[in-house]
Order: sequence, then structure tokens, then C-alpha cells
Amino acid sequence: MTHELSRNRVTRSGFPARRLSNAFLSVEIVPELGARIVSLKNVRTGREWCWHPDESMQLFANDYGDSFAESPNVGFDECFPSIEACDWQGRRLPCHGEVWSVPWELDEQAWERGIISTTVTCRQSPFELNRQVSIRGNQLQLDYLLHNKGEQPEAYLWAFHPMMRVKSDDRLELPEEVRILQVEGTRGVPENAPKSDWAWPSPFAGFELDRFELGANECASVKGFTGKLQTCSARIASQANGEYFEISWEAEPNPFLGVWINRGAYRGFQHVAALEPTNAQTDFLSKHHMPRLLPAGAQCSWSMTITLGILSEINF
Repeated sequence: MTHELSRNRVTRSGFPARRLSNAFLSVEIVPELGARIVSLKNVRTGREWCWHPDESMQLFANDYGDSFAESPNVGFDECFPSIEACDWQGRRLPCHGEVWSVPWELDEQAWERGIISTTVTCRQSPFELNRQVSIRGNQLQLDYLLHNKGEQPEAYLWAFHPMMRVKSDDRLELPEEVRILQVEGTRGVPENAPKSDWAWPSPFAGFELDRFELGANECASVKGFTGKLQTCSARIASQANGEYFEISWEAEPNPFLGVWINRGAYRGFQHVAALEPTNAQTDFLSKHHMPRLLPAGAQCSWSMTITLGILSEINF
């Protein structure tokens, strides 16, 4: 099977997009829309892992400061320097942060080398964020570089936000060390449900989080966080054909994983989930008791790998 890389310029809902593909996977990114990943497909099985509200994948531009609920709600985006809207250091940080709703600059020279490299400068916070996306075999590589261009140390939250369509035979696998999810938000769960720590994967009757089951209520959701992880990886695998989505990343500076499961509570969408590597156990920069500080003028980097595979091909 050839690993030859293809590069294509495509258009999605009138917006220029770039596609990288090989015999294993294809990825499409729209730089103008927050460098959103609008498609990530397993070429061998045909499965599209990005959530689309409908088959037509209608894209449109948002204004800075819009609520994320008013977005196209398509695919994978970046939340930075906060996830939820909050006030911080005299700034009113928007819902899902400053970078998802604005254009990112595309590096055409990197594109010629088979890399989708995009950069964004925050409007309020003194940060510049670069992300480079490349593919090799059945893996999507994401490399980040963050630069504090200000004159003071600055705090930030970052979370990858991949909205994924899950199926009834999919199972969520977290590292064996995970026993508890620290829950920050719920909708439609029983009133007697625990308010904070939920046992993983079965916090109480009818809730099987590894099966994306949130009880009998067809309008429920939960957002929780793992503790600090030693093994930074998570997988969604099909029990029907063994195909899987696995995300792995470096523990420094992002030792946590956010887990979001939605069964109708958000926008009426069913069967949506997100696995969110992050540097904090909260969605609010203003609530973070020990936010990560990046010194003035300093840079930091981190990486993630997404693997689209088939379980039978893993050498256990």
C-alpha cells in the first residue's frame, strides 16, 4: 500500500481549504475559519470522524466574540486562552477563546513541503499561536508553538476541541490509571447525581460513560476531566469492525484530558463526543487556581498525534 502524500486545494461552502491525504487518511483544514479541521477521514473504511450537523457541512464565518453555539459546529477547533467566556486581567475573553472565530495565516512555503502551518495572533491577549499539521502513514501529527509577545508573564488555558460523531457500537478507552472524572458541568442528569467526582466508567445506574450512555434522558450531557495523567492517550474504538480513533500527546505541558459527552443537550445533537487534551482541569481561565504562566517573550511547544487504525493490526 502506497504512503504517497497528496496535496489539494479545495473549497468548502465557498471557503478555501487545504487537504492532505494518503492511502490511510485525509484531513481538510479551512484557515479562514480558525484553522478548523472540517474533515478527518479513514480512507480505508470511509469513516468520517469529524462531527457535521448534517451531511451538507454548511460552513460560515463568525465574528470575534460570538458564542461558540452560534458557530457551524463542525469538526475540530482550538480553544485558547480560555474555553468558557470569562473576565481575566481586564479582558473579556470570548466563549471558546480568541482564536476559533478568526482567520489564521497560512504558510505557503510549508504547504509546498506537505505541511499545513497556520498562525494566529490574539486580539486581546499578547499571544501568537502556530500549529503545523502533517500526516505520515495512518497518523495525523499536530505540532504547536506558543509565543508570549507581551512584557509580562501571561496565564492561559488551551484545549483541543474535536467534536466527533460516535456510533452505538463505539467504546471509549481511557488509560487504566483513570478512576475518577472531575465533573465541571452537566445537563439532564438525575438530581441525586454526584456534583463533582464521578467514578469511571460507571458513576451510577444507567450511566456507562465508556459506551457514551447517559441514562434514559434523551437530552443530557456531561463535561469532566481526568486527573494528571502518566499515560496521555485515549481511544474510541468500534466493536463492530475494530476501526479506531486514538489521540496521544505529551504530558508536559498538558497533563489532563477533558471528556465531553453529548446526548441531545447541546443544540439537540445526538451521539457527539470530544476528547480534549488540555493544561487544566477547568474550562475557565478565571477559575484556575494555578494557571500556567508563560514568561514575557518566551515560547513553549507541544505535540499531539491522532492515529486512525484498525485494532486487528495492532501488535499487542
